Amino acid sequence: MFDEAEFILNNLPFEEALKFFQGKVPMTEDQFYKIAKKARTRAFTVADMASLDALKDLQGSLTKAIESGQSLVDWKKSARELLSQWDVGGWRAETIYRTNLQTAYQVGRYEQMTDPDVIDMRPYWMYVAVMDSHTRPEHAALHGKIFRADDPFWDHWYPPNGFNCRCTVHTLSGSELDREGLRVQKGEDWHNRPVKLQSGMVAQLIPDPGWDFNPGKQGLAKAGIA
Repeated sequence: MFDEAEFILNNLPFEEALKFFQGKVPMTEDQFYKIAKKARTRAFTVADMASLDALKDLQGSLTKAIESGQSLVDWKKSARELLSQWDVGGWRAETIYRTNLQTAYQVGRYEQMTDPDVIDMRPYWMYVAVMDSHTRPEHAALHGKIFRADDPFWDHWYPPNGFNCRCTVHTLSGSELDREGLRVQKGEDWHNRPVKLQSGMVAQLIPDPGWDFNPGKQGLAKAGIA
């Protein structure tokens, strides 16, 4: 069975992901929602955790998870006392772990993929979903779709596109497109596009609420958090 936590850890671009995550600013939920949306990627917060000291400790434990390649199970064991103190367990602990590590990974990926030399050689990006029973229908609809790296599509759909989102992006060269007969899409054709869900209902293709931005671009933004 596919283990998304192990996938994330085994594919972390170590230096870029670690540098980004270490630079996050811990802040309470109240402080978090007072700053501009574009700055929130650079902040570290946890719902209902009001202690800055606890947030710093939790961020530190996740930093160690990135450094040492801890699995979800091992991280939960190492952070048991802190998680228990704030009644963080089960799905909440998994969401904290997976969302933070996935965001760090994707910011690291973005930094690598937007290197001028890489962009020059591999200017096309493919949206890749896990495609199992846990995948959101909207994300599954984008699986395998290819857009230019500079297409505005990525300003709204660069992953993660929600809590526990496991999607990622692969780069492609022009020769790979030609060899595989792949077609490049235009983001404007997919903006708010109706998609058929597994239930048979039709929904608009939009990211989860609060995730309609590019965490890679915002995570590398030079502007600090006020």
